[in-house]
Amino acid sequence: MVINLSTGDIMPLPLTNQVQASPPAPKHFGITSPISLAPRKRRT
Repeated sequence: MVINLSTGDIMPLPLTNQVQASPPAPKHFGITSPISLAPRKRRT
């Protein structure tokens, strides 16, 4: 039971990394899109 709760807390962290493969991607993507696009635009 403790492992399940731990994964729940750790899940949000990897969610940002696997936002594309995660189901709640649309919600997180909205916030990650502008932030990820900003640095990419500067590099290009």
